[in-house]
Amino acid sequence: MVGESNQKPIACTSGRLSLKDGWTADLGPETPAAAPTSTRIRTGTDEETQFVVNGEPTQTSHQDGADALDVSSPKKEMLPLEEEFHLQEDIFSLLFLSPVRSQAFLYSMFWMAFQAGIITLIAYDMLKDSDEDNFLKVPPAVHPAVSAAQLLALVVAVISQDDVISTLSLVSVGYDSRRPGIPLAASRTKWIFSNICRFSIGLASLFISFLFAVQSETVLDIFKDFAAMAFVSDIDDAAFGLAKRGFISSALEDATRNLEDVTFYQREDTVGFSADRLNEALPAIPGSDAIPGSDLVSSIEKSSICSMKVKSRLRRLLLIGLLGIMVAMWGYTYSKQQNGDYISKSLSVRFGDEYWGALQYAYFSGTYEFGLNDNGGTESIEYRPVYYERGPLSEQLSGKFFYCLEEKAWVFSISGISKGENDEGCLWLLRSPETESFDLSDVSTEGWSIWTGNIEYSNSLHIKEIVCNSNADCNYHGSCNGNNGCVCEEGWRGESCQLEEFCEVVQLYEKDKTLVEFNLLRDDSDEPILVYDR
Repeated sequence: MVGESNQKPIACTSGRLSLKDGWTADLGPETPAAAPTSTRIRTGTDEETQFVVNGEPTQTSHQDGADALDVSSPKKEMLPLEEEFHLQEDIFSLLFLSPVRSQAFLYSMFWMAFQAGIITLIAYDMLKDSDEDNFLKVPPAVHPAVSAAQLLALVVAVISQDDVISTLSLVSVGYDSRRPGIPLAASRTKWIFSNICRFSIGLASLFISFLFAVQSETVLDIFKDFAAMAFVSDIDDAAFGLAKRGFISSALEDATRNLEDVTFYQREDTVGFSADRLNEALPAIPGSDAIPGSDLVSSIEKSSICSMKVKSRLRRLLLIGLLGIMVAMWGYTYSKQQNGDYISKSLSVRFGDEYWGALQYAYFSGTYEFGLNDNGGTESIEYRPVYYERGPLSEQLSGKFFYCLEEKAWVFSISGISKGENDEGCLWLLRSPETESFDLSDVSTEGWSIWTGNIEYSNSLHIKEIVCNSNADCNYHGSCNGNNGCVCEEGWRGESCQLEEFCEVVQLYEKDKTLVEFNLLRDDSDEPILVYDR
């Protein structure tokens, strides 16, 4: 007879329940075609008692001097090792099932190309006119709230991308042409091709979503763009819905209805079950209450007692890996924003002829470069860089542009100069119209306010970014420095080394033929004083 289990702890590996004192329990599978399933309880000795639940009449056998009982229990079910998997209702599944050159196949190929074309046009428009240093056209900087919204939006984009999720779910689904309902046209090659197409469209949609996120400068822009992208991602589903409702043709309607008859099975590598379902599956042993099913189940933890399915784990890892890639790409662009890699490093500034007393604004025309803080990073105010006037030797002078939060505008100031005793705040001498731009080169130069003893409006200010990608940008009379500026060769000057060395003396004859000489004006560092770069 069978010994007592004493409710010893149970371990589960590869579908076998193992008890101490030599007890084990093997759980057999139940196939979709209602093949027999069995439950076997055996001892580690030469005696074995076996219970088989297969819907057949109970049979009894004897082995090695011990009783063996087959117990019929048609109402008891074991957990299946296969789960049904229905194809996604989209044009890619229709492409897989339809014969080549059929109406359904061509219809699917058309809409797939249509969707890919829209995604390509969006990508082209978003990336055109980009430069080498900022291929993705990422804004110079954004508010921290926008950065947080970008990250959250990317997470939402990944978990809601139906084409990608559907393809990843197929990792655990094996192709089997012998399954009921699968037409002859549904070959393995087309199975692979259709899923590659679905996954590629999904990845392309995710890339566009990434561009929308990193190029946005406000939270509202991010989610407006995402709403538009969701429409593009659902084109394949909309096209399938039209065909299924009979708006295109009867042949297409029939082809879409055939999807309902096709079933694949999601294979599992390990057995998974709960204690409650095991209690239903195991019958009590007739003629003995030594190890009834309830005693066996009571030894099992109420949570899952088996290891995670291998392929389910793989699906999760792929999804997490894809999400990790998206977050890493965002982190890369975010770090470059924080380092100031996307801002204009050097600006050419030209003031007009306005003046205030002895202050001539034109004297402060020249090159302005962003400043550095004590940590070597970009000096910023409200996440916007501060631009300082640079002298001939790149020394920092008194003029600077920065963003004034009180005025909600970019301003120009000169160290030590204010508009009067009552002047407070940013001590500006020039002020842009209200703007939220993070880069001074993007700010319009029209409508600036200028202080000339009174506030006037100036349209003579000119600001442009200095770009130096090669020696050609320095007219081959110099080379690029690290801030997109030019270092001119001896005998040449100017922002782009476009001016020859200045004459030290200019001689003019007056009307009475008297010769008058004008010497080159220099500053305290013996450098020529330039006005309008001359």
